[in-house]
Amino acid sequence: MTRRVTALVLAAGRSSRTAPRHKLLARDASGTPMIARTLAELRRSRVTATVVVLGHRADDIRGAAGADARFVTNPDPDHGLSSSLRAGLAAAMADDPDGVLVCLGDMPLVRAELIDRVLDTWSASRAMACQPTHGTVRGHPVLWSRDLLPRLTTLQGDQGARSLLDAPDVVVATCPGGPACVTDFDTPDRLDAFASMP
Repeated sequence: MTRRVTALVLAAGRSSRTAPRHKLLARDASGTPMIARTLAELRRSRVTATVVVLGHRADDIRGAAGADARFVTNPDPDHGLSSSLRAGLAAAMADDPDGVLVCLGDMPLVRAELIDRVLDTWSASRAMACQPTHGTVRGHPVLWSRDLLPRLTTLQGDQGARSLLDAPDVVVATCPGGPACVTDFDTPDRLDAFASMP
């Protein structure tokens, strides 16, 4: 039986480190916005639905997305990553998925093949979560089983989910992710590099 996974893309941040440019609106050499590239790979993968959490520059990002996705708005994007997780999980759980794949909008090098590898590893292992790695570095996206979703909603501020991945009662499967799973584009230099990518 195929397990249903909803992708949750976090795209609500202010992008202050790349100001005045917004990283998700940056374009590659072909003119494709970063957020559109990220969502295109999810569309090519085997996830069953995609939810995008918007906040700052919501209308611009929605317009640039160019993908079939459901958009929700984080009413308090300045209250940290956890507020985006809560807003997105509320929408994702309405699909009654077996798991939720938490993705970052500024990681356009993550391809459908890697996404599907995370799904396959998680399905085969029956672990509570699955995370790609590059060497000893843990990366993204991270797949969470439905049993862990209520615990994700209890995170506060900029507290990421790493503490939950490190909890002694949480079994985490890993799979090779390569450099893509640890490469984000959140500095001016990285945006310049993205602009030259085909």
